[in-house]
Amino acid sequence: FNMINNMEFLNDRYASLDVALDLNGKILNRIPLLKKLKWREYIGVKTLWGKLTDRNNPTLLANAADPMLWAFPVGSYVMDPKHPYVELIAGVHNIFKILHVEFVHRCNYTHLPTAKRNGVRFMMRVTFWFWSISMQCDIKLDAKVCYFQRKFIPLRPMFVTSMI
Repeated sequence: FNMINNMEFLNDRYASLDVALDLNGKILNRIPLLKKLKWREYIGVKTLWGKLTDRNNPTLLANAADPMLWAFPVGSYVMDPKHPYVELIAGVHNIFKILHVEFVHRCNYTHLPTAKRNGVRFMMRVTFWFWSISMQCDIKLDAKVCYFQRKFIPLRPMFVTSMI
């Protein structure tokens, strides 16, 4: 998730759903200049449902004297199990064959003091046949910090088998 801060939601039971659709030029290929650039559009939705059970919640009076439960860090919240967290993503890929730009919108839980509503994500990715290198820069709008993350993603090598 791009717009959630670290440890913003504390859950002991959760489920997430990440749905992405690479339109592969279905919209941008209708514009002649963009068709020559071979840009590809991308849309997606990320959702997170979570729940913190009562026995693991240190904010409840019944658990106040339990030495095994730690207090929540500042800026951490319990997610409402009736309202999952949702992000919408729209982006353009294949810019100069290595650059990806995505706009990320946080749909709910925007009333929290640490929440940022929108963000822009830049990613450079170079892929070879056996491994991939990517560098990401996530910018949360209304924030002054740019986060860099380097990922080295090994891909499974492709083995060629011949039938005799």
